[in-house]
Amino acid sequence: CLSQLLIFIACCRCQSVTKIPTIDDKNVTSGYWLVWATTARKCSDCSTVSEILETIQMKFQPSIRVAFFLGRKASIYVSGDERNRGNVGSLIFFPNQGRERYIPVKFSLTLNNVLYFLHQFFGDEATRQHRYDEAVKHLQLALSYLPEANGAHLSLAMIHHQFTRDLVAASFHYERALTNENALPSLSQAHYMAGNAFLTLGYLNKARDHYRRSMEIDPTHSVAFREAAIAARMENDDDDAERLLRDCIQLRPGDGQCLADLALLLIDRHLEKNNTLLPIRGVCVDLKEAEIFAKRAARIKEADSEIWWTLGIIAQARGDLRAARIAFRKAVDLRNTGRLSEDNEDEGVLEQTDGLGNLGYGGVALPFSASFNCKQCSQCLHPIFRDVDIPAISPSNFS
Repeated sequence: CLSQLLIFIACCRCQSVTKIPTIDDKNVTSGYWLVWATTARKCSDCSTVSEILETIQMKFQPSIRVAFFLGRKASIYVSGDERNRGNVGSLIFFPNQGRERYIPVKFSLTLNNVLYFLHQFFGDEATRQHRYDEAVKHLQLALSYLPEANGAHLSLAMIHHQFTRDLVAASFHYERALTNENALPSLSQAHYMAGNAFLTLGYLNKARDHYRRSMEIDPTHSVAFREAAIAARMENDDDDAERLLRDCIQLRPGDGQCLADLALLLIDRHLEKNNTLLPIRGVCVDLKEAEIFAKRAARIKEADSEIWWTLGIIAQARGDLRAARIAFRKAVDLRNTGRLSEDNEDEGVLEQTDGLGNLGYGGVALPFSASFNCKQCSQCLHPIFRDVDIPAISPSNFS
C-alpha cells in the first residue's frame, strides 16, 4: 500500500510539472509572464519551481501567465551571477513590455519571496500610475509575506507621506524601513523624508536625528540643512539653526528660501538683543546682514510675498520709508493677486548697501518670528502699513 501511495504521489508530481507549458521567448510579446529559464537538460529544481509557478498562476489569474524556457535559448536569461553560484536557472518576470524588458527575481526560490516580489512590483506600478489605494493594498500584501522587507516599508512611507497625507502611518513605515540602512537605495533622501514627516508631526528630536543622519550620509544634501534649521529654530536652538543655514547657502548659494530664512533669523536676533526695532544709533550688524540676505533672496524668489515683507521691515528699521513703502506694497500685491505691481519707484530697492548708517525711524516693535501670511500675525503687523501711508489696507486683506 505504501509503495502504491508513493507511486501515486510521484505521478501527481509529474502531472503537476507538465501543467506548466514550455514556450519560446517569442510568446511573451505582451502581458505579464513569470518564467523559469534553465539551460539544464535535467532540471533538479523544476518540481519546486513548478509548484511555485502553479500557485502564482492560481493567485494572479488571469493577470500573470507562467511558463518554462528550456535548453539553449534559455541561456540568455540565466545571468552570469547565477552560473557563478552554481545555478543553472533563473526566475524571470516579464512586466508587459515585450521580451526585451525582463526583471530577474533575485530572491531565493521560496513561495513567500516570489509573492513579495510580485506584490511589491504591482504596488510600485500602481504608484507610478497614481492608483494609490491599489498600491497600498499590494504593498501591505507584500509585507504579509516578508514583514521586515525595507523596500515595501519605504514605498508605503512615501505614499502615505506624499499622497494620502497619513503622516502617522508614514513615520511608522519610515522607521521600519530605516532599521536596516544597507538594504535601501537613496539613503540620505529616505532620512530626509523621514525628518520631514516627524517635523510636521511635531517630533522635533526625531526630525533632527533623521536630518543629521541625512547630512552625514550626503554632506551636499542642502535641503536637509535647510529643514534641519527649521527644526532647530522650533527648539529655540538659533545658534545651530544659523550654522545650518550658512552651510546650506555655502552648498547652494541660489537657495532663495535658505537666504530668506537666515534673514529672518538675524532679524529675530536683533530683536532679542534690543527688544525692539526702534531706532538705534550706529550700524546694527545683524540687520545689515539680514538686508543683504533678504535682497539676495528677493532676486531669486521675486514673487515671494514674505521676502518683500521682510525687506519692508528692514527698510523701515533703517528709516528708508520710500523703500519700505515699495516693499510692503509688493508684499500686499503678491499676497492678494499673486502678481507684482508695476511701480516706477522701485528702482534701487534691491541695491546692496555697504552699511545702514543711522537708524532714524521710530517704528513699531515686532515679534518677527511672525509670518506675513498668517492671519493673526498680519493683524498684529497691520499698524506698520498705516505708518508708511499705504492707502486702503486693512486686516481683511490677509484673511
